[in-house]
Amino acid sequence: MDRSSTPAGRDAPDDLDDRAWAVPWTHAAGRLHIAPCDVDAAQALARLAADPRVAGSFWVGQPQPDAEPGRVRYWLQEPADRVLMGRLSLAVREQAGAPPVGGIQLASDGLCYLVDPRRWGEGFGGEMLQACCRLFPPRLGMTILRATVLRDNLRSRRVLESAGFAYDGQVTRAFPGRAGEATLLRYRRDCGEAAGTG
Repeated sequence: MDRSSTPAGRDAPDDLDDRAWAVPWTHAAGRLHIAPCDVDAAQALARLAADPRVAGSFWVGQPQPDAEPGRVRYWLQEPADRVLMGRLSLAVREQAGAPPVGGIQLASDGLCYLVDPRRWGEGFGGEMLQACCRLFPPRLGMTILRATVLRDNLRSRRVLESAGFAYDGQVTRAFPGRAGEATLLRYRRDCGEAAGTG
């Protein structure tokens, strides 16, 4: 087994088997093709996250120009990330090889997502969340998903609610690059008993 792509500063456990290393998470659902983020997808999603229309609602602040490598690493799915870091980053495309229309990241019991602003209003956010929430939590052993959204981001609130998330309180936080504090709404979706099968 080649461990040369292990994330920097992390050693793969000796008992990590080939099935866990291979990350078998590619799926076609309706008009969507969902797959772990490769370098090209991670770079595209990092550019989307830096778009001012997305940055304010997704990153809750203004991204710094020198933060590009960090944003790419944030989305890039290394083969062992699910096992070593508890994270699964997925690119969502209309077809294999096409540019991403969005991305979803599942980590611990949390979920975050973004959609290309040029594709807003076409139903991709709800469709990709519904597909990912149905398909991946059982494979990952997740029974609950949580998400936070800025109170003023009505579109994202509607997308989360259409995917079965329910309001679960709010919190106020300060963020770098943003004046004052922002109110975040917490959302929760119960996934039932996790099947734990892939």
